[in-house]
Amino acid sequence: MDFERQVIFATRNENKLRHYRSIFDRVVPLVKIISMNDVEAIVRNSTGAERFKFHVEAEKMVGSDGTAYGNSLRKALNIIEQIRRLNIGDFLNATVISDDYICYLESLVWGVDRQTQEKGIFLKSHVGGEYDTFPFPGLDIRQFVDSFRVASEQGRIGLSDGEYDTLLHERAIYYIGEMLENKHQESIAYCNVLTLARAADKQFFQFKGEQKGKFIYPPIKGPSGYGMAMATQLPGFATTNANLPYNDYLQSTAEYKSVIKAREVLLNSY
Repeated sequence: MDFERQVIFATRNENKLRHYRSIFDRVVPLVKIISMNDVEAIVRNSTGAERFKFHVEAEKMVGSDGTAYGNSLRKALNIIEQIRRLNIGDFLNATVISDDYICYLESLVWGVDRQTQEKGIFLKSHVGGEYDTFPFPGLDIRQFVDSFRVASEQGRIGLSDGEYDTLLHERAIYYIGEMLENKHQESIAYCNVLTLARAADKQFFQFKGEQKGKFIYPPIKGPSGYGMAMATQLPGFATTNANLPYNDYLQSTAEYKSVIKAREVLLNSY
């Protein structure tokens, strides 16, 4: 299978798979979505059992409770380094979206296409990394952003059936596209799509000018409870509501501090 412009949606839930396919098919027709089962079969056939086992480990690395822990971040760095060393061509240019309860958009990790030498993005874990191209290799950023804008204006973006808000999800992707287009390469360390969507929504946040390095950490209540729905170093945004649930509590917890420390360690490793 040609992995060019493929999106690997890491789930075995066929309903979610169909839902994501419907989103991407109508706004970004060039992008195809394949299932995690497809990926595992391809990795097993092309690289052997050892790498297949590694890929499954990478899929299960992030906890399903919607929380990014420091030890998971440390483990992810090692996994990312292994991914970079895998010599399976276009697979490194595929995009992976995880099946977390509150729809984590995982961090951007770059790889290089063997044939074209074009840098592409691999999405795999809650770890900050360097990136300098758009997540879908070969797809122009402006085309992607415009696709979402048109779909939104035409009312083709709406709510899903309960687990998360598709409008927020797609608004977040739209916002990420604009950030990348504007060369804010340091903007995403690790983040949650709902947090990004809220950051892009003046109902929750308002423009404060360039305030890089500000932390935005409203917890998002999902089916699994409160997670560390964090976005770091978002340019131009700062919280305007001091009464967001558990903000003060989160600042004082060891978990919060450990995540911040892990982020610093990981970013300094690149």
